Parts: sequence; C-alpha cells; structure tokens
Amino acid sequence: MLSILIPIYNFDVTELIGELSHQAEKLNIPIFSCTLDKRCPDVVEFPLQEVIQKTGYAYLNNTVPFAFAFALYNKVGSINLFGIDLSYRGNLHFAEAGKACCEF
Repeated sequence: MLSILIPIYNFDVTELIGELSHQAEKLNIPIFSCTLDKRCPDVVEFPLQEVIQKTGYAYLNNTVPFAFAFALYNKVGSINLFGIDLSYRGNLHFAEAGKACCEF
C-alpha cells in the first residue's frame, strides 16, 4: 500500500491528481479522498466510518492520523514515514493540535 496525502485547500490539484490517477491505474492501486470530486472520477471515498468502527479511533484532525488509522484498519505489517513535520515553529499551539492525534 502506498499513501500519498495531498492537502488541497486553496490549490488546484487537478493535474496532479490526474497524473497520480494514471500511475495508480497502471499499478492497480486505489486513490482515496475524504470527499469525492467529479473532476477525479477514479478517486475512491475514504472509508471513514469503517475505519473509525474497526479501529476505535475517531480523533483524526489532519492527514497523518488518517494514514495511521487507515494502516491499522488494513492491518499493515509496517509503516514507512517520510516528510512529517509537526513542529510548526511559528505556531506551537497549532503544532500541538496536529501532533496529539498522531501519538496513539
């Protein structure tokens, strides 16, 4: 399983999603999103309710814990993490809000 988390607020990621969709199709892997969008017909809705019910964790306030919970949901054997920065040097209060749900 490969998890690529893309924050889409205030950005047009149509081209990026199109390319990722093309690559995912070649590799026969799904692309999940929290919301469906007609511009990206190959994207599958993230199974939020199923993940919460199976894992018992509902404290998902950023993309990192979504990936953790999804990995638990799928009973993966290991997780490799790259590029997660929860320090937010200029706003420590915001950092704590995002970091706490990643510590379970």
